[in-house]
Amino acid sequence: ESNGVTQSFIDKVTPLLNNPKVFGFFLTDEPDPTGRYHTQVSAANLKAESDWIHSHFPGAKTFITLMDMGSFTDSNYSNTYNPANTGIDYYGINPYPVRTTAVDFNYIDRAVAAALEAGIPQSAIVPVYQAFGGGGWTTNTGGSYVMPT
Repeated sequence: ESNGVTQSFIDKVTPLLNNPKVFGFFLTDEPDPTGRYHTQVSAANLKAESDWIHSHFPGAKTFITLMDMGSFTDSNYSNTYNPANTGIDYYGINPYPVRTTAVDFNYIDRAVAAALEAGIPQSAIVPVYQAFGGGGWTTNTGGSYVMPT
């Protein structure tokens, strides 16, 4: 939700509290700290949610994916979110090394380096793999992404 500890947040999380099958909670996907691309999400709201989960479900982990505020050639997560300002346990980075105009697997290394520079320890960085099926996504050679069924 990324709005802090609201009644809606509590209602969604409470049924899962202390369930032994729950490892943790994915709080939000690519929150925008600036409000430039999506609704602005404050580190304080994410911290409130993470702290609430940690206090009500000891041992549960919290996770977000980060929005890369840089570019394909210069990843940047500075002044966004990290353990010091959110208390979140794990941070997903999801660079897309295969683009319509370029393929650059070094983008992954640049994204990891940028996350480290932003104060996220390597032990808290989680790779995110995404599979595309359907939609109008095409590869850099004009082929379509196909998801096996």
